[in-house]
Amino acid sequence: MQWVHTGDIKPENGAAYVRNPEIDEGGDFSAEIIECIPETNVGGDEKRHLLRQGTVFLPRKSFKDALATVGARIDGDYIVRPGHHGPDERFAADSAEGLLELFHAAHAYGSVEAEIEAVVQIGADQDYDQDRKFTGERCIFYHGSALESIIEQVMDGFDYPHGKPKARLLEVEEALEEGMSP
Repeated sequence: MQWVHTGDIKPENGAAYVRNPEIDEGGDFSAEIIECIPETNVGGDEKRHLLRQGTVFLPRKSFKDALATVGARIDGDYIVRPGHHGPDERFAADSAEGLLELFHAAHAYGSVEAEIEAVVQIGADQDYDQDRKFTGERCIFYHGSALESIIEQVMDGFDYPHGKPKARLLEVEEALEEGMSP
């Protein structure tokens, strides 16, 4: 299955992609995730993003609490959430829409198991007086680079169809010549 984007793509706000969401025989939910979060979420620089890849897991017993964090509820084998312009929406938990809702709930509930694989910098540094807090491959891209293209180059197995120009990765030496600090 291909990766599916789970919301708006704004690199300054981060993004999450999901693949192979499923409810197993025991009733638990799991999915693969690639996530990009701004380093500012954890006290870093606004020009840097942390890329991580791993899994999201949610045991069946936690569906109720997790769905509540995103304003939805479980009703038997159905998920019910407020409609955007009217009555509640109701769909099977194992449908494509239900699995995506479970992914949102599991992600919000905090059950992501992933390691930071890369620290991506988009554009030049600004004044920054904190020590680096994260390790991982350092990647520097030109300002305006498409997030999907960056993830495609940095993360293994990312095959999201984006049609955007390929982001240009700078080597550390090139970045220094361009006035960007590694």
